[in-house]
Amino acid sequence: MRNNTNITHVVIDIETLGTVTSMLKKGTCPILQAAYTLVKYHPEDQQWRLSGGAGFTFSLGVQNELDACPETVRWHIEHNKDNYISQLRASLEAPLDSADYFKQALEAIIRDGQEVHYWSRGKDFDFTILASYAMQNNISYPFMYEYAFTRTHCIRDLETFFGIDRQQFKNGNPHCAMHDTEHEARILSHWLNGGK
Repeated sequence: MRNNTNITHVVIDIETLGTVTSMLKKGTCPILQAAYTLVKYHPEDQQWRLSGGAGFTFSLGVQNELDACPETVRWHIEHNKDNYISQLRASLEAPLDSADYFKQALEAIIRDGQEVHYWSRGKDFDFTILASYAMQNNISYPFMYEYAFTRTHCIRDLETFFGIDRQQFKNGNPHCAMHDTEHEARILSHWLNGGK
C-alpha cells in the first residue's frame, strides 16, 4: 500500500461527548465535530502530502444531549475548557443539515475515481460512529461497501509497528477534529514517504 500512488488516503476524526462503546454502537453519543484531511501522492516531487480537507460541526439539536458521558464532559472542562465551550456553542448553533455536508464530502472523494483508504487514530471508535450515523440517516445500504469503509486503517498501528514518535508532528488544539486529522495525516504522510 505504501507504494501504491493511485490511492487517496482520507484521515478522519470525530469528537464526541462520550467514549462508551455501547453508546457509540447505538449511535446515541452526541457528536460535536467531524473532520477529514486528504493525503495524496504528488508525482512532481514524488512525495505524499496533505491535500486539503474540511471540518464540520454537528448540531446537538438533532441529538440527545442527555446521552453525553459525564466523564468526558468533566475531562473537557478540566483540560480543554476553551476549545470544548467553543465547540459546544458552535454545535448548538449549527444548521440542522450540517451532517449532510460530511456525507457530501465523502461522496465527492469517492467520485474522484482513485482507490480510497480511510484512516483514524483508533478506527473502531470513528468508524463505529459513522456506520451508526449512516443507518440512522437512511444513507443507502451497504454503507461500509459504498463508501469503501472496508479499507480502514489505524494510525496508532503505524506508530506502534514502525516506532514513529507522534510528538514530532503534534500541533495545538487537542480534541479539535480538524487539528487532530492534520496531526494524524502528518504521521501518515511521514510513513508513506519512507519514514520509520
